[in-house]
Amino acid sequence: MNMQRWGGILLLCIAIGGNLIFRSVQNMIWICHLSALLCGLGLLVRHNLAAQVGGLWLTIGLGGWLADAISHPQAYDSVSWIMHFSYLTGAAIALLRLPVRRSMWLGAIGWYLFAQALARLFGDASENVNFAFAIWPSWRSSFERYLSFWLFFLAAAAAIALASNLLLLALQSLGFPSWREKVR
Repeated sequence: MNMQRWGGILLLCIAIGGNLIFRSVQNMIWICHLSALLCGLGLLVRHNLAAQVGGLWLTIGLGGWLADAISHPQAYDSVSWIMHFSYLTGAAIALLRLPVRRSMWLGAIGWYLFAQALARLFGDASENVNFAFAIWPSWRSSFERYLSFWLFFLAAAAAIALASNLLLLALQSLGFPSWREKVR
């Protein structure tokens, strides 16, 4: 079994095991955990676009999670830290080892909208999973209406996903990293 498949198994074990043992099934609808499942399954079955969309969101989401964890350290325990940083292993395999597609950023936006819909359908409004119900507390001074907040984050997600996609394509065209699988 190659590194790609082992990375997929690792992500699936961390996401499913970590949430079932230390959290709840409902915790799985946060985009970070959904993305770990998508990336893990993509790596396991060798579906590069799924793995990369999940990996991209694991990377994007880590920045937001980290900012929140640093500003509210009492809200996060060691399990949360271990899970989120372990997700980077799979993201690195997906984003640095697999050939990059030009459409990856569009898949990332679709995945974001899907995660929002899942949160609206199955999430508790009081937990505001994936910012699907209300303005996140630390952003309330910047936005008066939820629609403005939601559109801002959708546009920011699209911009970050597009910029990341272009950067990965540029690195791929330069042959970096040299151990990346060849584009088919």
